[in-house]
Amino acid sequence: HIRELPKQTDHLLPANAILNAARSVYASQTGHIISKSEGARLWLKDHPSDQLVLGALSFRRGEGLLAPKTSEITKFIKRAIASGERVGV
Repeated sequence: HIRELPKQTDHLLPANAILNAARSVYASQTGHIISKSEGARLWLKDHPSDQLVLGALSFRRGEGLLAPKTSEITKFIKRAIASGERVGV
């Protein structure tokens, strides 16, 4: 996901990078691939105040006005990776 950031040409890519990271945590824990939206919803069950994921989900649905900053995305992806590693994946 981090490698995708410099190649952004689509306005949805920043939000999608966040949502992909959220669903990747679920996939690494269960082996099941789910949608980006479902991954975000499941991430938010454990992290209900995560404004970055809430914002990415809203932006992807056309409700948000601004895409998240690349630096915020990178921090989130690293946090998501660490979350997956903590559960022994």
